[in-house]
Amino acid sequence: MIEVEESPGFSDTKLKLISENVNELISIVDTDRKIEFLNKIPHLKILGYHEKDLMENSWLNLVHPEDLKSVKNILKINAKRKNLIKEIRLRDKNGNFKKFEFVVRAFVDYD
Repeated sequence: MIEVEESPGFSDTKLKLISENVNELISIVDTDRKIEFLNKIPHLKILGYHEKDLMENSWLNLVHPEDLKSVKNILKINAKRKNLIKEIRLRDKNGNFKKFEFVVRAFVDYD
């Protein structure tokens, strides 16, 4: 998870409360493209997947085949610490593709 400077009254519980109550899919993916964190409620509501389904399989399997090459390129470019945005399609639990704005930001975890 992203480390946040401590401030009075701020906690991991509040971070979770915020991330679980937005209408955005938030995930943190490691350099091996494995999901380390995701906001469970929005992923379930928007795509229909439970956390376990997404953590056990590559999230790239959800990307529309026509978008996969550009997504992989974005991930490669992102290794150079650039912030990138692209519209992509992801498969929901029912097999339908939905459009999303794919925003990639690089973070360094010093732990």
